[in-house]
Amino acid sequence: MFAVQWVIDRRAEVAVRAHEAMGVALEEVTEACLHTANQTCPIETGTLIASGQAVVDTLTLEAAVTYDTPYAIIQHEDTTFHHDPGRRARWLALTIEENKHLYEAHFAAVAAAYLEGP
Repeated sequence: MFAVQWVIDRRAEVAVRAHEAMGVALEEVTEACLHTANQTCPIETGTLIASGQAVVDTLTLEAAVTYDTPYAIIQHEDTTFHHDPGRRARWLALTIEENKHLYEAHFAAVAAAYLEGP
């Protein structure tokens, strides 16, 4: 008697699914970060908040939340400025720090869902 054992190498398929999952999660987390950061972003005219963008490259799995005004960096970094109630300096950095556990959990949940398959 003899036995036949089939070994199917699914590493490439798993790698593709994992990359897709991380791309989806990265887009969702980056948009969530922008939305949450905007809630504490200094506001005078609304221009700073309106300049906010969530940019994601799902190929390289790189992302950024940016604010594109001449004064965005100064507003973010100078903690001596006085802001309206609920608004603050370092709004983006603090948003990331305060919510990183949620973002990490979201990455894990999306990865698990994708890797379980259809």
